[in-house]
Amino acid sequence: MFEPKNRRETILVLGLLLIVLLVNLATALRYPAVWMDEAMYTDPAANLVMGNGFTSTAWYDQTSDRFWAGNTPLHELILSGWIKFFGFSPLSVRAINYIWLVLGAFLVWRFCVHFRYVEKTALRLLLIVLLATGSAVSFSYRSGRPDMIGFFLVTLALFMTVVQKNSVRHLCLFSIGILFPWAGLQLLPFLAIATVLVLVFWGIRAALNGVSIGLGAGIGLLMLYFFYQSHHVWHDFVASVTRHTTGSASAAYGHGRISAIPDVFIRDHSAPFLLALGMLLLIQTWQARDAVAKKIVLFALGLGICIPLGMHFGGIFPIYYGWMSALPTTIVLCDVMSRRPLNPLWMKVSAILLLSGAIAIGLPSRLLVAALRTNETSYAAVEQFASTQLKASDNAYIDYAAFYPAMHKAKKVFFQRYMENAMTPEEKKSVTVLVVDPGHLYVTNSFTGNWRLTAELKDDTGQSSLPAFLVKYLQSPRIKSVYFAYHLAVYRKIADDHSQPFQ
Repeated sequence: MFEPKNRRETILVLGLLLIVLLVNLATALRYPAVWMDEAMYTDPAANLVMGNGFTSTAWYDQTSDRFWAGNTPLHELILSGWIKFFGFSPLSVRAINYIWLVLGAFLVWRFCVHFRYVEKTALRLLLIVLLATGSAVSFSYRSGRPDMIGFFLVTLALFMTVVQKNSVRHLCLFSIGILFPWAGLQLLPFLAIATVLVLVFWGIRAALNGVSIGLGAGIGLLMLYFFYQSHHVWHDFVASVTRHTTGSASAAYGHGRISAIPDVFIRDHSAPFLLALGMLLLIQTWQARDAVAKKIVLFALGLGICIPLGMHFGGIFPIYYGWMSALPTTIVLCDVMSRRPLNPLWMKVSAILLLSGAIAIGLPSRLLVAALRTNETSYAAVEQFASTQLKASDNAYIDYAAFYPAMHKAKKVFFQRYMENAMTPEEKKSVTVLVVDPGHLYVTNSFTGNWRLTAELKDDTGQSSLPAFLVKYLQSPRIKSVYFAYHLAVYRKIADDHSQPFQ
C-alpha cells in the first residue's frame, strides 16, 4: 500500500511514466531503424511463434536446424509469449522494452520512497526523467535488444531490499538471481563489481544482498547448462559467448585495451555529464566537511568508473551495457543532491546545466534528429514494398531492415551474420530472391546463379538539411546502422545453374 502522504506524488509518478510510455509508442518507428541486433534477438522468438521451432537464421555459430543457444534465452522466451498476444510487428516487439523501463523506473521510485532515499519529491521525479532519457538507457530500451529485461531484474532486486525480514529478503534475492544468467551472462560481472563496491563502502551486511543474488545466479547458471545441454547445444552457447566477450565481436570495442578507455566513458553520451556532476558534488561535500555525503558521492563515482572499467577488461562495455553504470550512479547522485542544497549559485547553475546536458544528449537529441529527417522513407513503406515483392514460396536473403515483412511473407529468411558464419551450401543454393541495399550487392558472390533487378525502394533521407557535423556523425559506422536509410532493391534469381555469380 502507498503511504497517504505520497498519494499526490504517486499520481505524478504514474502520470510521468504514462507520458514516457506514450511518447515512446508514438515515436517507436521513427527511431531507430530496424537493425542487425533487433533482428538477431527477435528472430528465435518469431520462429517459435510461427511454428519453426526455437531456431534462427539470423544468429551465427549455429545452423537453422539447431535449438537456438544465444546469450539471452529469458528475453526470447518471454518475447515469444508477448508476440503471441500482441502480434509480430516492430511496434509490438519494441513495446516490451518500454514496459520493462516503466516497471523498472516505478520500482526504483518505490525503493526511494520506502528508504527515504532521494528524499525530495522533485529529485525523485528527476530521477525517472534521467533514466528515461539518458543516452545508454534510452538506447537499450529503444533498440529492440534484450538488455531491458536485465534492467528490470536489477531494479526488482533493488526493490526487494526493502523487505525487513532477513530470511524472506535473501530468499527473494536468491530467486531473482536465478534469472540473471538467463537474462544475460553480462549481469554476472556487473553484479560482482557492484557487490564489491557495496562491501567497500557499506560493509558486509549490505553486501550480503549481492551475495544472495550471486548464489541464485550460480544455480541459474547450472540450470542454464542443463537446459542447453538437454538440447545438445551447450558448446554452441559457449562459442557464442566467447565470440562476444573475447572473440571477433569484442574487437570493435577494444576489449581490454588501455587505449580504448576514453571511449568506454563516452559511448554513453550522458555519462560524462553525470561524472562531472559527481565531481562537482564531491567538491561541495569536501568543502562542507560532510563526511557522510562525501562517502556517498565517492560511492557514486566508484559505480560510474569501476563498472565500465571492470566490464571493459573482463569482456566488453558497449553502449547497450551502459545502463549498468547509469542506473546506480544516477540513483546515488540524486540522493546526494537531496541531502543538502547546492551552494553557491555557480555550483547550482553548473549542476542544472550538467543535468540538462545528460538529458538532452540522450533520447531528446535522437528524436530531434529523427524529426529533422522529414523526407526519410517510413517503415510502413518498407513493409508494403517487401510484402508486395516477396512470395510465399521464396527463400529470401535480406538486409535487416526488411526483417518484419519478410518474416511474414517469405517461406524462409536468411541474414548477413548467418550467411557469413553458418549458412550451409544447400541453403545458399536455395535462395531465390535478395532484398538488399544496392550497395550490398557484393553478397551475390556467396550465391550461385544470375540475378536480375526487379524492384527498388529509394530513400531520400533529407540529410542535406542537417548541419554538416551532424551528417558526419550519422554516417559514422556505429551510428549508421541505427539511422539506416531504407533503400532496398529486389534481385531475383533467373538461372538455377552453376554460372558465375552476378557482378
